[in-house]
Amino acid sequence: MFIYPHTILLWSLLFAWLFEPLWLTVNAQALLPSEVQTVDVTNDVVVNLALPNGLVLSGSVRTERGDPVALGTLTARSTTGMFAASIQGGDSSYRIALPAGTYDLNLSIPFLDADETEIPTFVYMASDVVAGLGITADTTQDLVVPNLPDLGTVTGFVTLRDAVPTTGALRFVSTDGTTFSIVLFEDFYTARLPLNTYNVSAALTFTEAAGATSPRTTAKVIVDPDAVTVNDDPMIYDVALPATVDLSGTVLDGVGAPLAPARVVATAAEADITVPSEIDFSCRPEAAFSLVPIPVSGSAFLYHDMGEGSTAGTYHMPLPIGAYRLGVTLGLDLQPGMVPTLVELDTSPHSIIHIFMSEVALTTDVAQNLAVPDLPPVVMVSGLVTDTLGQPVANAAVVAMTSALVGVSNTVRFLAEVQTQDDGSYRLPVLSGTSYAIKACPPGLR
Repeated sequence: MFIYPHTILLWSLLFAWLFEPLWLTVNAQALLPSEVQTVDVTNDVVVNLALPNGLVLSGSVRTERGDPVALGTLTARSTTGMFAASIQGGDSSYRIALPAGTYDLNLSIPFLDADETEIPTFVYMASDVVAGLGITADTTQDLVVPNLPDLGTVTGFVTLRDAVPTTGALRFVSTDGTTFSIVLFEDFYTARLPLNTYNVSAALTFTEAAGATSPRTTAKVIVDPDAVTVNDDPMIYDVALPATVDLSGTVLDGVGAPLAPARVVATAAEADITVPSEIDFSCRPEAAFSLVPIPVSGSAFLYHDMGEGSTAGTYHMPLPIGAYRLGVTLGLDLQPGMVPTLVELDTSPHSIIHIFMSEVALTTDVAQNLAVPDLPPVVMVSGLVTDTLGQPVANAAVVAMTSALVGVSNTVRFLAEVQTQDDGSYRLPVLSGTSYAIKACPPGLR
């Protein structure tokens, strides 16, 4: 059977590991994004954007048995880019706006399976369903997704050392990129997976003190460089997490005062953090994640939240021995003529900045403070978003991104967004910078 939508949302919020968004809504007007590049925003600037019309690809989605598919993501790839849309509940339909071109279609579908022990298994599978589909006009194309294949059983113990907790989740990702599953563990785990070969990583979360507002660290650790092959025979696969050393310190502002709230990010120096160039995150719900260098492969990734209401600016992270790139992510409240105010990242702020700091090599416990540079003044981007007939487009998302802020020598990634008003107008406060990419996303894509 298929997993319930609220369960999918919970997993996505907990782990931020789902490589396809599951909550995209319909672009009812069949409009396409519009973007301007290399905009100088060192002073207030007006940027008007017109959204071009797209062609509509639509249809229904069913399994090979004929069962309706109520939840999932359709991805359409061409040589010029990638577009995504959700499969809508109820009638299992989809609708996506595309420019004319030739597309390969891929469906990513969540399944929920339970064996005779009633242990639930969450499996997310991606399948190529159509190749070389030419779109020159509005097109109807019904899609068929394969049934959930036979599953094999994997069990084992998770052994943990040092300050790492005894609970968490394992993530199994197939080496061919078609399947992943998330399995909770408390010392021991049981997973039922499609027959395939998998890489394994662990998600770990711990708090340093009691209470909901305590500082917390979330870690993604590649636990074994060797892949595990699941077959028809039940197998035992014990997971040993590496020993850790402590990285700790204080996040400081430009005058040496503690800076909070903030998120400290450590990524293994040898990790592959390259985001495929054809994936444009700016009109997708996970755009903010694209600011932070989450590795697609490598040995470790951790981030530390200081906890709601924290003012001390301190952080503490258990890390496997190795070299790491450090960075600080800040949520910002920007108002013209005022100094940027820090806000909790969990509140989904309209402005986020990730600042790359330094590299550190860990063989033993290390204390290292992180000095965040002064941020430039706030300036305003404003304008009007319309369709090709000049009619205003309400509730479009306007997203501004840059890696070049005035007076900041660190490597940075900055993103700000706002929705258009009923008359298509918008006002978006940003940090003074150059080489901004400013994009308008049709309603429903963010």
